[in-house]
Amino acid sequence: MKTGISEFSYGFAFTNNFLSSYGPTLKAPHFPSLIDEAKLGYDVRLDWPGEVLIFQFKVPVFLGSKAKQHSLFGQSYFRYSLHQLGKQHNVLFGVANEIKDCVFYASPDLVNVQEFHSEYTNENITNRSVFIDPLDIGRIADAKPHTISYSKNCSHAYFCSEPRRIRILKRDSILELTRAKLKVRKTELMDDLLKLNRQLGLKGNVNLRQLSTWLRVHQGAMLFILQDDRL
Repeated sequence: MKTGISEFSYGFAFTNNFLSSYGPTLKAPHFPSLIDEAKLGYDVRLDWPGEVLIFQFKVPVFLGSKAKQHSLFGQSYFRYSLHQLGKQHNVLFGVANEIKDCVFYASPDLVNVQEFHSEYTNENITNRSVFIDPLDIGRIADAKPHTISYSKNCSHAYFCSEPRRIRILKRDSILELTRAKLKVRKTELMDDLLKLNRQLGLKGNVNLRQLSTWLRVHQGAMLFILQDDRL
């Protein structure tokens, strides 16, 4: 059965709760137009200094004991379809292949609108979401219909038509990956700043144009990272 949750509502609630859980980005979230989405493959892009997270939202149907893959889970489960011919998926797969551990399908494990509203109010939408890395699915080379199936509290999903087990990621593991990368970026920026500081102490060796350019390029990232008490 359909959950009654629209993809637009889920995407807004997810992004709002995600930024509430993690904190602000360096710039506003990027929601591409429908035309651009077909070219880019994603629904939203979140940017931090030296790090990015990209999500493609999927709202599943909720299926019971008579459904085809029920035996895989032994309980009611969720399922969503990938675009026919795999065009959107293959675009997303290409992006994921370029920036690994940064691109994910995101979908809820919520049964109905009432549950959706309750979890949104509790700022828990992202914690009730399932994340799939397109790289775990792989490139789609055929024209068959393909789906992703998963159930509540399960550590894996299935890529179908012929079921193949793939891993599920949760919000906290993605946040940990992002924080780790931001810490590396903070260290890199601080090292660069220390090198420039040493240059300033050496008379005649300061390239003012280089210094000015570096400060202009990295000013926003430096302020963001230095003020972020999570790093």
